[in-house]
Amino acid sequence: MSTAKVKAGSGGRNLKKLSYLKAEFDAERITSWEQVFAFYAISTIAVDLGIHYSTFQKKVKNNRSFTLDELIRFAAIINVNHRLVINFVVDQIAVNKK
Repeated sequence: MSTAKVKAGSGGRNLKKLSYLKAEFDAERITSWEQVFAFYAISTIAVDLGIHYSTFQKKVKNNRSFTLDELIRFAAIINVNHRLVINFVVDQIAVNKK
């Protein structure tokens, strides 16, 4: 079992929701953080990434603040290729510029 699944299971996370989120990322249908939060609560993501809640919220508002390590950890938690998450965040930066 992957570390992310063990962590998710032991933290009381809903594995079914995480599997849906993984499927949506794999299909490249996730286009906003709101879609991510529909599957995975903001506070839960912050805890899983080891980031304070308010810091995570600031990073969501300004996606340039995310570190590469945070994005790779997020990808590992939801068990997707890290490039999908990195591309998602880069796309969010482009959307916020408009």
